[in-house]
Amino acid sequence: MNPNPENYANLKASKRLVEAGIVLETDLVWSERIFHGDFVLVPKGAYHRENCTKWYPAPSMAEVWRELPDFLDVGTKRYRKTLYADGGHSIAWYGGLERIHNSNPTNALIDLLIWVRQRKEK
Repeated sequence: MNPNPENYANLKASKRLVEAGIVLETDLVWSERIFHGDFVLVPKGAYHRENCTKWYPAPSMAEVWRELPDFLDVGTKRYRKTLYADGGHSIAWYGGLERIHNSNPTNALIDLLIWVRQRKEK
């Protein structure tokens, strides 16, 4: 299986998720190969066969989308989650609350998910 990396979070976004304390159940992971020092995108469970020491969940856009609440209620207003493309950038947002721009739609959703979770903690 050769997954298309453009359909998944990149390594940097996957690390941001873990650093924010969010670990999602995913089909793929970014896995470090100890003899090469690089990370590869592999099916979950395959990282053991690759002699890896570190790994990060690599969510797909659908896996992150499911984690985001459909709506955020702020006072008497309700904001719906939205993702759209604009000039080569993906924009993820809740109404007028927060706009996240990224060329990778999955990474944009990850940054929005981190923002939502941090907002809930306040």
